[in-house]
Amino acid sequence: MSKRYSKKCSRRGLTLIEVVTSVALLLALLVMMLTLHARHLRQINTAFEKQQAAELMDQLLGEWFSIDQPFPANQSGTFANRPGYSWRTSTIAAKATNLQWNAQVTVVEIVSQQTSGVVTRVELLESLPSPENSIGLN
Repeated sequence: MSKRYSKKCSRRGLTLIEVVTSVALLLALLVMMLTLHARHLRQINTAFEKQQAAELMDQLLGEWFSIDQPFPANQSGTFANRPGYSWRTSTIAAKATNLQWNAQVTVVEIVSQQTSGVVTRVELLESLPSPENSIGLN
């Protein structure tokens, strides 16, 4: 007796088009997952860098507030404990003429050498002695 193939038996496997389509879909999903993973890693690194810069800014300002002197103007420096970061300051003169109040804004920035950019920035307002108050009133 010869074996006859019925319609049920002729469809036992997948066609080449079905296999290629499923492989293409799996590759598209894999590429999407790898892209999302890379973006997630960048976000984690950026958040870690900002956290490090905030801690360094806190440390730097704590040291400056403890010495009770004007903030260093137009200077820069590095951190001994974190070699990838540096700080710099600049000043902006702010004078409110109608209030007879002189002030100086000191901008403090934490810079990352890895990204070559400012990670965090703080503006500090310092009151300066007014010229009228510096004259002795006896």
